[in-house]
Amino acid sequence: MENKRIYSFLVDMIVISLILSLLPFSLVKKIGEFSFNNTDFIVNFEYKFFIILVYFLVFDLFNKGKTIGKLIFKIKVVDIATNVFVFKQAVVRTLLKMISIVIFPISFFLMKFKKYTLHEQYSKTKTI
Repeated sequence: MENKRIYSFLVDMIVISLILSLLPFSLVKKIGEFSFNNTDFIVNFEYKFFIILVYFLVFDLFNKGKTIGKLIFKIKVVDIATNVFVFKQAVVRTLLKMISIVIFPISFFLMKFKKYTLHEQYSKTKTI
């Protein structure tokens, strides 16, 4: 199961990369700059994070949480207790997944050794 989950996530990241490559605008916006110890720093805002968030939220909303990767590998996200898709939990899971993506190594090791991820534990969902 964990291999299907990893492959599903990789497929989703490939799809997202394709979407990002087709966008006609820069994904980075300069929002400020400052100097510290004679070094200039530029603060940028990247839209990639929000596009990834929108990708997962759209599939939560319109396809019961089944992303393209999940469809290919025939897996789905369900409530731990009832084994059915619950939209509210899926949204919470997606928001927490964004944090998990940032700390991917920790989530990966939890999934590998404990069979769950941080976003699943706190949203009370599981992947089957």
